[in-house]
Amino acid sequence: YLTMAAVFLAQATNTPLDISHQLYLLFILLLTSKGAAAVTGGGFITLAATLQTVGTIPVASLTLLLGVDRFMSEARAITNLIGNGIATIVVAKWENALDMQKLQAVLSGADDEYADDPEDMLILEESAESLPSSNSK
Repeated sequence: YLTMAAVFLAQATNTPLDISHQLYLLFILLLTSKGAAAVTGGGFITLAATLQTVGTIPVASLTLLLGVDRFMSEARAITNLIGNGIATIVVAKWENALDMQKLQAVLSGADDEYADDPEDMLILEESAESLPSSNSK
Protein backbone atom coordinates (compact mmCIF):
# COMPACT_ATOMS: atom_id res chain seq x y z
CA TYR A 1 0.00 0.00 0.00
CA LEU A 2 2.67 2.50 0.97
CA THR A 3 4.63 2.20 -2.27
CA MET A 4 1.47 2.47 -4.35
CA ALA A 5 0.41 5.51 -2.30
CA ALA A 6 3.79 7.14 -2.91
CA VAL A 7 3.56 6.51 -6.66
CA PHE A 8 -0.02 7.84 -6.66
CA LEU A 9 1.12 11.01 -4.88
CA ALA A 10 3.94 11.44 -7.39
CA GLN A 11 1.49 11.15 -10.28
CA ALA A 12 -1.04 13.46 -8.60
CA THR A 13 1.59 16.16 -8.07
CA ASN A 14 3.12 15.63 -11.52
CA THR A 15 6.44 14.58 -9.97
CA PRO A 16 8.43 12.47 -12.45
CA LEU A 17 9.67 9.16 -11.06
CA ASP A 18 11.78 6.93 -13.24
CA ILE A 19 12.10 3.22 -12.54
CA SER A 20 15.17 3.69 -10.33
CA HIS A 21 13.29 6.14 -8.08
CA GLN A 22 10.33 3.77 -7.91
CA LEU A 23 12.55 0.84 -6.95
CA TYR A 24 14.32 3.03 -4.39
CA LEU A 25 10.95 3.98 -2.87
CA LEU A 26 9.92 0.33 -2.83
CA PHE A 27 13.11 -0.70 -1.03
CA ILE A 28 12.92 2.12 1.53
CA LEU A 29 9.22 1.56 2.21
CA LEU A 30 9.77 -2.19 2.60
CA LEU A 31 12.24 -1.38 5.37
CA THR A 32 10.31 1.42 7.06
CA SER A 33 6.88 -0.21 6.94
CA LYS A 34 7.69 -3.13 9.25
CA GLY A 35 6.14 -1.51 12.33
CA ALA A 36 3.25 0.15 10.54
CA ALA A 37 0.94 -2.87 10.34
CA ALA A 38 0.53 -3.29 14.07
CA VAL A 39 -0.62 0.27 14.77
CA THR A 40 -3.76 1.76 13.25
CA GLY A 41 -2.70 4.93 11.45
CA GLY A 42 0.95 3.98 11.62
CA GLY A 43 1.21 3.56 7.87
CA PHE A 44 0.32 7.20 7.26
CA ILE A 45 3.03 8.39 9.66
CA THR A 46 5.53 5.99 8.11
CA LEU A 47 4.67 7.28 4.64
CA ALA A 48 5.04 10.89 5.78
CA ALA A 49 8.43 10.20 7.36
CA THR A 50 9.64 8.31 4.30
CA LEU A 51 8.51 11.00 1.86
CA GLN A 52 10.23 13.64 4.00
CA THR A 53 13.44 11.61 4.06
CA VAL A 54 13.49 10.71 0.36
CA GLY A 55 12.54 14.23 -0.70
CA THR A 56 11.41 13.57 -4.28
CA ILE A 57 7.66 13.71 -3.58
CA PRO A 58 6.21 16.74 -1.75
CA VAL A 59 5.06 15.84 1.77
CA ALA A 60 2.15 18.29 1.42
CA SER A 61 0.62 15.91 -1.11
CA LEU A 62 -0.29 13.59 1.79
CA THR A 63 -3.44 15.67 2.25
CA LEU A 64 -4.80 13.83 -0.80
CA LEU A 65 -4.71 10.58 1.20
CA LEU A 66 -6.20 11.83 4.47
CA GLY A 67 -9.78 10.89 3.60
CA VAL A 68 -8.94 7.44 2.27
CA ASP A 69 -6.23 6.42 4.71
CA ARG A 70 -8.65 5.93 7.62
CA PHE A 71 -10.43 3.14 5.72
CA MET A 72 -7.19 1.71 4.37
CA SER A 73 -5.74 1.66 7.88
CA GLU A 74 -8.67 -0.38 9.15
CA ALA A 75 -8.33 -2.77 6.21
CA ARG A 76 -4.61 -3.19 6.96
CA ALA A 77 -5.43 -3.87 10.63
CA ILE A 78 -7.93 -6.57 9.67
CA THR A 79 -5.39 -8.12 7.29
CA ASN A 80 -2.82 -8.08 10.10
CA LEU A 81 -5.29 -9.74 12.47
CA ILE A 82 -6.06 -12.52 9.98
CA GLY A 83 -2.36 -13.07 9.30
CA ASN A 84 -1.57 -13.30 13.01
CA GLY A 85 -4.41 -15.78 13.54
CA ILE A 86 -3.23 -18.01 10.71
CA ALA A 87 0.37 -17.81 11.93
CA THR A 88 -0.76 -18.86 15.41
CA ILE A 89 -2.52 -21.92 14.03
CA VAL A 90 0.46 -22.83 11.83
CA VAL A 91 2.94 -22.55 14.71
CA ALA A 92 0.66 -24.55 17.03
CA LYS A 93 0.35 -27.25 14.36
CA TRP A 94 4.10 -27.22 13.78
CA GLU A 95 4.75 -27.66 17.51
CA ASN A 96 2.17 -30.47 17.73
CA ALA A 97 0.20 -28.45 20.27
CA LEU A 98 -3.04 -28.22 18.29
CA ASP A 99 -5.96 -30.60 18.60
CA MET A 100 -7.41 -30.61 15.09
CA GLN A 101 -10.67 -32.30 16.12
CA LYS A 102 -11.40 -29.59 18.68
CA LEU A 103 -10.37 -26.89 16.22
CA GLN A 104 -12.72 -28.25 13.55
CA ALA A 105 -15.54 -28.54 16.10
CA VAL A 106 -15.14 -24.94 17.21
CA LEU A 107 -14.74 -23.52 13.69
CA SER A 108 -17.78 -25.39 12.40
CA GLY A 109 -19.86 -24.24 15.37
CA ALA A 110 -20.77 -27.82 16.24
CA ASP A 111 -19.22 -27.72 19.71
CA ASP A 112 -19.38 -24.50 21.71
CA GLU A 113 -17.91 -26.16 24.80
CA TYR A 114 -14.35 -25.31 23.77
CA ALA A 115 -15.02 -21.89 22.28
CA ASP A 116 -14.81 -20.04 25.59
CA ASP A 117 -11.64 -21.71 26.89
CA PRO A 118 -8.65 -21.29 24.54
CA GLU A 119 -6.50 -23.49 26.77
CA ASP A 120 -8.61 -26.48 25.75
CA MET A 121 -7.31 -26.09 22.18
CA LEU A 122 -3.80 -27.02 23.28
CA ILE A 123 -2.52 -30.42 24.09
CA LEU A 124 -0.53 -29.17 27.06
CA GLU A 125 0.73 -32.52 28.33
CA GLU A 126 2.26 -33.55 25.02
CA SER A 127 3.89 -30.19 24.36
CA ALA A 128 5.31 -30.01 27.90
CA GLU A 129 6.85 -33.48 27.57
CA SER A 130 8.50 -32.61 24.26
CA LEU A 131 10.34 -29.58 25.70
CA PRO A 132 13.87 -30.15 27.04
CA SER A 133 14.25 -29.76 30.77
CA SER A 134 16.28 -26.82 32.09
CA ASN A 135 17.87 -29.15 34.69
CA SER A 136 19.40 -31.40 32.03
CA LYS A 137 22.56 -29.29 31.71
